[in-house]
Amino acid sequence: SALDILNLLIRIKLPNISPAIYLQYIDYILDCAYNTPTTIVKTGALELLETILLIFPLGITPKLSEARDVVRSLLVDQDLQVRKTAGRIYPMIFRVVSVSNVEDFFAGLRMEVDTLKKGGLEVVGDPLVSKLSKEEQESVFCQTIEAMGAISQKSYAYTIVHELLHLVKSNNGDIRLAAASAILSQVSLLDPIQAQTILWILLPLYGDPNIKVRLAYIRYLKQNSNGMDLSNKAIPPHPDDVSILPVVNWEDVLLDNATITCNSKNLADILYSVEELISSNAFDELPPEDDGFYLPTISAKLMARFKQLVKLTTGELPADNTSQVIYFMQEFQKNLQKQGNVILVLSEFCCIHESTLNEIIDILVTHLGCEITSENTPLIEACMLGLRNIS
Repeated sequence: SALDILNLLIRIKLPNISPAIYLQYIDYILDCAYNTPTTIVKTGALELLETILLIFPLGITPKLSEARDVVRSLLVDQDLQVRKTAGRIYPMIFRVVSVSNVEDFFAGLRMEVDTLKKGGLEVVGDPLVSKLSKEEQESVFCQTIEAMGAISQKSYAYTIVHELLHLVKSNNGDIRLAAASAILSQVSLLDPIQAQTILWILLPLYGDPNIKVRLAYIRYLKQNSNGMDLSNKAIPPHPDDVSILPVVNWEDVLLDNATITCNSKNLADILYSVEELISSNAFDELPPEDDGFYLPTISAKLMARFKQLVKLTTGELPADNTSQVIYFMQEFQKNLQKQGNVILVLSEFCCIHESTLNEIIDILVTHLGCEITSENTPLIEACMLGLRNIS
């Protein structure tokens, strides 16, 4: 189709021509994505927009708000393929947001998260989600969280992390996964002490009963690049990309004696499928060293693995940060499925931070004073293992 041809011409990064195509057709592309009733045209327009986000991450700045609104509207399209493509592209929009626009884009996402979290009348006031089922609203909620995690401005990393931390205790595995993935994507943007603090708080995710959450955390441990990073490495921006692209005169570009050049690397770029790149780092099975814990079983083997992970990922914190870790750990205990893991991590935290000894022992002893039931047996076992670890 014509959209596919335009996609290829932009992907091969022709001097003058590729920017000229973007400038001339961006409004048409957004209109096709938003207004056409045909699935194949909508999907083609979205994929062309995806290419533009990769090739002209600076040049698209003047149109980024429009692109965000169009793609957001398609997150709830009737067609599954359109929803899937829009969901893949939505975080990419926030990945390229400029310093001057990040405040507005972040504020919009935070308002959406608050609206969907509150539900009820708040949702009724949002025409995008008011008529969606609960499951569809949760899907948009997760995509909004993922978009927040895609913001790459260092000055907002700490704010984003603290906006999402409370969602890690959610009983909904998909929400927990989206929040954990978004936070982990921000860790590299934090200062070293902030990063260590957050990694302590997230350490119980290693023993999360939801296999997808565990896989996301283990991918982070193994330093696997996320899909957007892989896409940016495989398909780098146009060398002439700037925030305000110069308007090109087509008559000058296409003169009879004009020379059009393209290097072999750019020709090779057209072979990459962005969809495949984004999914290529996902593995479905746990590595041997991270498997065999039979969760939610609490065991000495799991305790030993947590001790290893502490050495690999984090370390001793200043006194001002220890209370923050304990606070969030206790918040996470409100999720019954995570209580045992939190206790094991707290016991190791206590071993490294002696000033927390009395507070953490009190937490463990309080749990041991409860009546034993089938539901809290893993928690009791974790407290006993934790006390043994501390001693």
